[in-house]
Amino acid sequence: MRLVKPLMLLFTLLAVLLLVGCGGGGGGNNNPNPNPNPNPQKSPTPDGTTVVAIFDTQQMRFSMGSGVGAFEPGATVHVFDPNLDMITTTADGSGAINIVHEDVPPMFINAPGTVLTVTQIAPGNTESDPITTTIQLV
Repeated sequence: MRLVKPLMLLFTLLAVLLLVGCGGGGGGNNNPNPNPNPNPQKSPTPDGTTVVAIFDTQQMRFSMGSGVGAFEPGATVHVFDPNLDMITTTADGSGAINIVHEDVPPMFINAPGTVLTVTQIAPGNTESDPITTTIQLV
């Protein structure tokens, strides 16, 4: 009789554990930044014929994309100076970017004549090949 109660308790506990599902669950997804696209492709290279870097001293803005489609709309755009200091921004709905003076890091070289390297990451894709453009004064 003494063994019956502990054995019944043990069997009851095992049954509860099996019903609750103590099996572990399969691991889940531990990736903190999952890519919704399981097969990302390289983003298109920015259109080098329309990417023009302009430094406007009147309005203190630095803009790129003289035409529609310089970048993919919604793409993350990286602009690097010769020292590899970087500005990150997002292309608007027409594929252009506009960076105001306040968003330019203090060490970023943005003088006329400076050669910049530019890449983009279109939504769901990987980073594009780089292009270069030279800052022009307006």
